[in-house]
Amino acid sequence: MLKRLLRALIPAVFLCGLIGGCAGLGMSEPAGTAFQGRIVFNDFEGGFYGILTREGKRLDPLHLPQELKREGLRVRGRYRLKEGLATTHMWGRPVGILEIRPEGPSGSK
Repeated sequence: MLKRLLRALIPAVFLCGLIGGCAGLGMSEPAGTAFQGRIVFNDFEGGFYGILTREGKRLDPLHLPQELKREGLRVRGRYRLKEGLATTHMWGRPVGILEIRPEGPSGSK
């Protein structure tokens, strides 16, 4: 009985692992992905700043410089996606900011 159960279970577990492992193929972003967007303040989970890109992606930066924490500020830069990392924000994709600067006239000081 146990042998029969294991024979049925092992291929199923293997198949699930294979499907899960392949699900992300072609979906990862290169290290140093460029973005343009604006800073948004989210007032849930204690309040935090995120980046909404021009393409509509939500980026949850792990360390956003204090001087850029201004609602509506247009920014551009590069980020690295933090795969397998979850945050309490439950908003956007966790990213490490590689470079970021204000965009436009306010950023050309």
